[in-house]
Amino acid sequence: MVYKNVLAIDPGINTGLAYFGQSALTPEVEEFHTLSSDYTDETRINMLLNCLRANIYNRVERPKKVYIEGVQVWRNSVKSMTSASRGDLSFLAYIVGAYYSVLTFEFGMIVSIINPNWKGQLTYSALAEWVFRANGHTYPSDHTLAAVGLGLKMAGKL
Repeated sequence: MVYKNVLAIDPGINTGLAYFGQSALTPEVEEFHTLSSDYTDETRINMLLNCLRANIYNRVERPKKVYIEGVQVWRNSVKSMTSASRGDLSFLAYIVGAYYSVLTFEFGMIVSIINPNWKGQLTYSALAEWVFRANGHTYPSDHTLAAVGLGLKMAGKL
C-alpha cells in the first residue's frame, strides 16, 4: 500500500500536524496554538479551525486520509483524572469533533479517529526514541512528536 498524502493530527489547544506527502517516514510538520483562556471556548475552537483550514488550503496536494488521535481518560493517571475533572478532556473532545466535521464535510476527506491506546501510556521521551529510530528526526514539541508518531504507527513504521 502506498502511504502518501496522509495527515496525522495530535489535537488540542496546541495542535500538532504531520503531513506525509511523498514519504511515509519524513513528514512536513506544523503546530498551532489557541490564545489564552480569556477567550470563549467557541472562539478558541474557531481559531484552531481557521489554522487547520489554512494548512489544508495551502497544500499543493491535499491529504486523502486523515488520522486524529481521540480522547480517553486514563484511570491510573493523576494528570488524566485532573484534566477530566477540570473539563479539559471535554474541551479536547469538542476540538476532535470540530476537526472531524471540517475535514469530512468541508473537504470531503476520509477521517479516522484513532484510540489513544496506539501508544499506551508511553512517555514522550520513549516515543521520541521510537520515532528517531524510525526516521532519524527529532521534533520541537510533544504535540508535533505525537502527530508524527501517530502517522508512523498508522503507516506500520513503529
